[in-house]
Amino acid sequence: MYMQEQPSSWLNQDAVTQVIRFIFSWVILLAIGVIVSGKLLSQRLKLRAGSGQLFRIPIKGVFRIEATGAEVVLGFTFYLLSVLVLGATWGANLQPWVKSHYGIDPGQFDAIGFMSSLMSVAVSFIVYLFSAIPVSVFGKGSVRLHDQLLDRITENKAGIHAADLPEIKE
Repeated sequence: MYMQEQPSSWLNQDAVTQVIRFIFSWVILLAIGVIVSGKLLSQRLKLRAGSGQLFRIPIKGVFRIEATGAEVVLGFTFYLLSVLVLGATWGANLQPWVKSHYGIDPGQFDAIGFMSSLMSVAVSFIVYLFSAIPVSVFGKGSVRLHDQLLDRITENKAGIHAADLPEIKE
């Protein structure tokens, strides 16, 4: 029996699917995760970095997002930490979880990249939100206790009551 060969094309469907998975997980989501988490974290964590770092996603007509300096360093650091944590804790179990919850099967390594992007943005957003809450929300008692402790130390060391100290105005 003679079987006719299918015409070979330089790109088959599996290759196209793998390229799309790679681009989505490691190019688009990685870049968005790095930039967004870097911008959020740099608002709360002050890091001195040169302005030579630039990471940009220019998509003509759609959007342009970029990170510079400390935003790039913080974003990549947090993204790589997310890859490390997810790979070490979930490893091979992450792919079936992503497949069942998101309806896509990106493959094991691409699933780690995909979820690392989402995790880095989500956790950096939580850090951003909770670090913006003033200390007084958590309790004025601890601030009052701190002030009383400083007053007692001043009185013991200098022999001066805190109420007798001159007020300093800026």
